[in-house]
Amino acid sequence: MNQVMPIEDAEFEEVPPQYEEVSDETLVQICMDAADNSIYGIDGADVTTPLDYYYGRQPALIACKDPKASTVVSLDVRDTVEATVAEIIPAFSGSDIARFEASDQMDEEQAKIESDICNYLFMEKYNGLSVLTAALKDCLLFRNCYAKVFWDRRYEVGYESFDQVPETAVQQLMQPRVEGEEVEVIDHEEVEPPQELMQQFQQMQQQHQQAMVQAQQAAAMGQPVQMPQAPQLPAFFNISLRRKTIKSEPVIESIPVENALIDGSLEQVDLTAAVFSCHRTYPTRSELIERNYDPEVVQELPEYSGTRAGGVTTSNASTLAKQTEVIEVYECWVRVDRDQDGIAEMRRVVISDERLLDDAPWDETDMVAGATCAMPHKHEGVSMFDVMYDIQTTKTDLLRTILDGAALAARQRLEATEDVNFDDLLTATRGGVVRSKRIGSVAPLPNPEIPPTVYSSMEMMDKIRRERGGSAVDSAQQTMQISGDTAHGIERVMSNIELTNAMSARTFADTFVRGIYLRMHELIRKFNQGEISARIDGQWVSSDPSHWPQRDRVSINVGASQGERQRMAAALQGIQVNQKEMLEKGMTIVTPDKLYESSVDIANYLGVNNPEQYYVDPQSEEGQQLQQQMQQMQQQEQQMAEQDKQFQMQLASAQSQAQTQLAQAEMAKAQVQSQNNQLKHQIDMLKQQLEQAEAGAKVQLETEQMNRDTAIDLLKLEQEQNKQLDKEYQQNKGSA
Repeated sequence: MNQVMPIEDAEFEEVPPQYEEVSDETLVQICMDAADNSIYGIDGADVTTPLDYYYGRQPALIACKDPKASTVVSLDVRDTVEATVAEIIPAFSGSDIARFEASDQMDEEQAKIESDICNYLFMEKYNGLSVLTAALKDCLLFRNCYAKVFWDRRYEVGYESFDQVPETAVQQLMQPRVEGEEVEVIDHEEVEPPQELMQQFQQMQQQHQQAMVQAQQAAAMGQPVQMPQAPQLPAFFNISLRRKTIKSEPVIESIPVENALIDGSLEQVDLTAAVFSCHRTYPTRSELIERNYDPEVVQELPEYSGTRAGGVTTSNASTLAKQTEVIEVYECWVRVDRDQDGIAEMRRVVISDERLLDDAPWDETDMVAGATCAMPHKHEGVSMFDVMYDIQTTKTDLLRTILDGAALAARQRLEATEDVNFDDLLTATRGGVVRSKRIGSVAPLPNPEIPPTVYSSMEMMDKIRRERGGSAVDSAQQTMQISGDTAHGIERVMSNIELTNAMSARTFADTFVRGIYLRMHELIRKFNQGEISARIDGQWVSSDPSHWPQRDRVSINVGASQGERQRMAAALQGIQVNQKEMLEKGMTIVTPDKLYESSVDIANYLGVNNPEQYYVDPQSEEGQQLQQQMQQMQQQEQQMAEQDKQFQMQLASAQSQAQTQLAQAEMAKAQVQSQNNQLKHQIDMLKQQLEQAEAGAKVQLETEQMNRDTAIDLLKLEQEQNKQLDKEYQQNKGSA
């Protein structure tokens, strides 16, 4: 009988689980099967129908026997797409699109620097506005948009040719100009020196021969001499160089929807969780070699001469060189377990003609996806074409009915008997004659008028289009409908109308723009060598990306619509007027910094690029210098005002003293006048007394003598008094 050991006493040898090895052939098969089962499939997305509606090729005229029937197409899809793009794109045209979130208070300044640099690089260096415009149109037409953000390393080859280069300068020409450059001589030929140099060399030879003769004569006479050296003519070459450099930089490129192959099981717009994503490209052999693929393998790949996704046909142009032949390449990012640890890791796999060109571990996919109307638990969104194509179909039919009715009214149908000359009848000319055998052979048929319901149906479809398309469609009609409302009512109605496109812009920003900035920041942080310089607010800022921390949070600043931007600019202009008044009154609730910020914001809302170049930031070095100059000027003005005040006070005091002295002179003059009046009275009294004394001769004689003496004395006294009075008056007048 066998004895069974207890489980706890048994010893088990731990055997690691075995996982199946994934060979290169299996990896290629996995990727190609995933491409076949992707959302857009191996033949690409159906982009033909949306483009036909956009260009007005659909809906076509169906089952019509009249060759002159109207074929006009109502361009509702194109009008809505273009109007929506024109309204949303200005929201991303500023210089502050994205802001990376800081990890703590100490990280605020660094996060701002990184945000400013990434904003500058995306909009100025990587042509971000065109990428956003193409992506937004893709979303509105094909439900989703795609871009690839990757670090590009490729060889760039340049050729240079130099003629008649001296041998001593060849090494200098072959020196690398930049780090990592390879210089190779591909052709060289020794040539004759330049004619001018040959003439100089011949003159030098003649001078050398003369010097040799003189030296020999001196040696024959026993004099110590030093023999001159013969002149040397360097060799000259015609040389051709090839310079080979490695270009290393981030690239952001928009991907056509038909070339993006996405995992069909993906339940979100973001591709970071996708098991499979692929970018199907059609590079030339030369471009593949520039990307450092094996030239021998590239030469063996067959040329792609079929129809690309999207209906673009590639013809086999035998006249072109082999290196310009187009090759179909699948660049895949797939999660697969190749290290047999049971965990599927992200890998970048490049395949062409079911041959593995490259396989490397990767951190995450280089592809970024976006949508303007995201659906829950779905990768594909809803396009403007999805909500507008039925309106375009219906309106096209109604529009053709109206135009055909108008044409029929202009050229009415006729009833004619067989005796009518039908050539005359069908040739409509002014004043023309229709030949017939009897009168009344031609009669007009009644023409049914277009019912009013057709026009009301057109208006109804336009209304539905406005409701589906948002504020960008029929903006003039919407403005006319609310033209009689108050300003507050108009603003409320327009704000409600703009909500649709505002939501589309926000969804586009949170999916597509956010993914681009996070991927761009990661690539620059990992692969950039050296510092990056960017012009921020009129100043150059430098930073070393190798010291940047990893960021996974970024907020996208979606600007307002065009109408909202105009309203915000008008509101800020009113605020700026109040700011200026407060500054003039010396109120401390407004500073020059706030006035500068309001000026920049107004320019941004008005669509001015880089408004900082028109203003001076008070916090900048130039602004600080200007403030110091203004303070010095204010101090000088205060000093001049104080000096002027003191001068005015001195002048007022002098005027007061002069007025006092003038008053005193007037009083003295009045006193002298009073004295003169008293003297005149005394003289009159004396005259009366003399007249009384004329009775007697003796008395008369004495009286006359006395009168003469008195008159003389009085006259002298009066003259002296007048002189004194005039003297004092002139003195007082001069003092005043």
